[in-house]
Amino acid sequence: TADLAVEQLRGELKAGIVRQGFTAELTVSGAELRRKSYRAKLDEIHAEGGMDGGGLYVSSASVTGDRITATATATRVPHRHVVEATFDPGLLGVVVDELSLVSGQAHVTGTVTGDLIDPLSEGQLTVQQGAIAHHVLGDLSTNVTHRGAKLGFDNVRLSGAGGQVTGAVDLVVVKEVPIHGELAWQGIDIERMLAIIGPEIPFNDQFSATTSVHGSLDPLDLDVKATGILQPTLVSTTTDAASFTLNGRVYPHDLEAQLEVVQPERNTLTTRVLINRDTFGGTVRLTAADLAALNALLPRPVPTLALTGQGEGDAE
Repeated sequence: TADLAVEQLRGELKAGIVRQGFTAELTVSGAELRRKSYRAKLDEIHAEGGMDGGGLYVSSASVTGDRITATATATRVPHRHVVEATFDPGLLGVVVDELSLVSGQAHVTGTVTGDLIDPLSEGQLTVQQGAIAHHVLGDLSTNVTHRGAKLGFDNVRLSGAGGQVTGAVDLVVVKEVPIHGELAWQGIDIERMLAIIGPEIPFNDQFSATTSVHGSLDPLDLDVKATGILQPTLVSTTTDAASFTLNGRVYPHDLEAQLEVVQPERNTLTTRVLINRDTFGGTVRLTAADLAALNALLPRPVPTLALTGQGEGDAE
């Protein structure tokens, strides 16, 4: 949980007689949310509202701060509010550590319904030029649902230069922050994807895959499974260059992963990777009934070697 520090608080409270409720106006200046080393500074919070038989409500409210502006306005339907906010998603590091690495221009519009002590929030979230650790991934859109500690993202769509990712993700923002996600990767250009991360390797292939992610975010402990196909990027064909399966485990500073790639020509490549902080290790095993078929998977300079024949080998 995050702590809230306030420099100045002023307000007015009026008690109702007929409905046994109250109305209030509240202004908070110089507020700051704090959790671990993360900070979210809020210059001013202003709200007008009260409580009635249906619980807490606001007539209008606004938040302005460092990298965030937000408004809420009551509708004609009791306890139904229209909300809109623009913010830097990295501010959410005060809730979940890993979200501090996310950046971009986020905008959300939606509704908040019910008693504000435990409301149902539904909306549409978009993030322009979304990035992780300053690596731009593309534009994101998703439907968001929030109730209590549960946070759901449906109809997720991330579109970038390297392809498109769709799916759904659910979080529970308590204790270890459990996460469950199912994602579909469509036409992901491997060369462009690697260029986003860092190294530029001239691969000729794109991949499509389904991925499941389960585990926790605090501390980071994710189980990742994927199955998919590889196809040539520049050549239109109905034949897959290969299929693959991936099983991995992700920790705060460690990674364990095993990748198996199989070609129709009965070539099999199995790779196991282990990363422990600054230590990198792994094994590679290749069984090839047709070396020439490997050209479809290797970076562009390699096919000029005109590989032919059969082969088998291991490496560490």
